Amino acid sequence: MLEYGDYTDILIVENQSPPTFDYHASLMDLPRLLNTTLDTIPDRGNFLAPPPGLTDRWGQRIAAGPHQRIGLTWAGNAAQKNDHNRSMDANFLRPLTEIPNLSLYSLQLGRPGEAVGIFGNAVTDLSPLITDFADTAAAMQHLDLIISVDTSVAHLASTLDKPVWALLCFDPDWRWLLERDDSPWYPTMRLFRQTEIGDWAGVITRVGEALREFGP
Repeated sequence: MLEYGDYTDILIVENQSPPTFDYHASLMDLPRLLNTTLDTIPDRGNFLAPPPGLTDRWGQRIAAGPHQRIGLTWAGNAAQKNDHNRSMDANFLRPLTEIPNLSLYSLQLGRPGEAVGIFGNAVTDLSPLITDFADTAAAMQHLDLIISVDTSVAHLASTLDKPVWALLCFDPDWRWLLERDDSPWYPTMRLFRQTEIGDWAGVITRVGEALREFGP
């Protein structure tokens, strides 16, 4: 499982009785109660880490090499009410496979065989080896950049302090705010927004241009 380090004193799972406490506050009320603003959001760096042994095993699967190693995720949970906007057809990512000096890896779950069917050998499909978030996190430790639509992969990469480019639809979730290409919650994240409804092609064009300049 993922390790939370020193930031959590007690983790209570569903249906488990909590210990005696003095106050209760809803998670979403904490910014107001703590007088947090966009300028004072604390940067705690990475606060999740996969088990070291698991990370080492994934290092044997994703070998170091001369090329930048890029992880890709193009779809979230289809049951999410806005998934038809936030997820994209994987074919939009095809131009990225034509950029030289990149090694592309699919972190996409829930769509078995799709990466191979669309990209062939141009993208290494890691999904058959991923069983949970710990596996995904361990795989990310060996990638140089994660490119993802607005789904759990983008959030996980950020909590690991990995560089991540989030691909956002024209009317994204409120957490991404408006008219900015960064996130106050995630210092390692860069945002690529649709400028028109449904324009994933334009987003990927800008991602491709940025990838050609991306380096260690």
